[in-house]
Amino acid sequence: MPTLYTEDGLWMARLFNQGFWHTMVHAKGGETPYFVALNIILLQTAKSLNTLVFGESLAHLPQFVSVLAMTFYATLAAGCVVLLRRWLNPPARALLWGLVIFMPLGNSSFEILGRLSNIGYGMLCLCTCLLVWRRTADRGRPWRIVAADAGVLLCATTNPLCYPVVAVDYALRGWRMWRAGADPLAVARGSASARSAVVLGTALAAFVSGMALLEPRPSPFLNESPRVDELVEAMVARPILFPLVFPWYGRLHDVVSVASVAGLVGLAWWLTAEARRERAVVVATAAVAAYAAVATVAARPGLTLVLDHYGTSMLDRYYYGTSLLVVVAVCVAVSAGLRGRTVSRRTVAAGLMVALVSIYALNGGELVEFRRSRWHDPPAEPFAAAIASAATAAPGTAERVRVQLHPRAWKARFPVANVRATAIAVMPDGLRR
Repeated sequence: MPTLYTEDGLWMARLFNQGFWHTMVHAKGGETPYFVALNIILLQTAKSLNTLVFGESLAHLPQFVSVLAMTFYATLAAGCVVLLRRWLNPPARALLWGLVIFMPLGNSSFEILGRLSNIGYGMLCLCTCLLVWRRTADRGRPWRIVAADAGVLLCATTNPLCYPVVAVDYALRGWRMWRAGADPLAVARGSASARSAVVLGTALAAFVSGMALLEPRPSPFLNESPRVDELVEAMVARPILFPLVFPWYGRLHDVVSVASVAGLVGLAWWLTAEARRERAVVVATAAVAAYAAVATVAARPGLTLVLDHYGTSMLDRYYYGTSLLVVVAVCVAVSAGLRGRTVSRRTVAAGLMVALVSIYALNGGELVEFRRSRWHDPPAEPFAAAIASAATAAPGTAERVRVQLHPRAWKARFPVANVRATAIAVMPDGLRR
């Protein structure tokens, strides 16, 4: 059912009422306010496309939001494969694409697919892939380096978890230069790639400083005390194991989860024993995944109150980015094993690949919603109908009208001209009913 979900509606209303730049700066709050640049850019794109096609009517605005969101997820899947193609053989590329496209999202895929409000969770994986690609990029084509750095900037200004990842990458690069005895100024003068990195670092530092000036809006969900007995599930099982064992997730417990992750790490290490480059990528992505799993729970301790001893995977959106990094690491390890010189590594890698394909193929009903959403709280009515209902109850002198979003606790005020234009647009359907 076409609707605007949570921040998609709030930020869209801000775009109509206060404009693009105000929304870009002030969209997000919390104990640590941050920017959500790509969210606002794509919402502004949806708004502009809607205005171009339907004028002031908002009846089809959710469809534009949904199309752009699904385009983002398709681009994310293709982008991971393209950026990591040097470390992936063709079968592993196909595997990675399929695992990203059909990422299991439990019962809350409604919150993620078709929504722009939650695309930021995928940006940490994209940022990591961009940084990995940049390490071995062709320095003779500086425009590609600049494009990659612009992508990293966009990732960081959409998901703040990217900032420490970029900082560590810069620190490692600086340490290598120091060990090699290189003069940083000479490198910057003679390399377009180095100059691009300097510009990126300066811009990121400016954005970090800018975040400190934003007004925080505390959230009770952030201030909850974590449940210690759920920490293993929240930081290990759900973000790391779930995309690999989702059909049996409810049968896990803490000891099995820790042992399974340890076995997965050992298997990846063994598969990459003959491939130093692939091992470096696996280690990097696994390290970022572990950091993301811990940071997510540290920033959102309320997540430990939602999980219920492997009885549910909610709230899946918070674990989406970490799960992406896990499947990237697994696919790179599989590719290294398939290229191995020993029969045992090739056999185990092929067996792991077949096992993953079989798990996803045999459990397609849990990955794809064919008829109706599994979401526990479906919208009461389409967004256009909610606007039409609000239009009839709005005072004649009102400049803005409060419109129902989804879930029901969320509402946003839209300009009265757009509300009335929407009501007129859907009136024929109402008359027929």
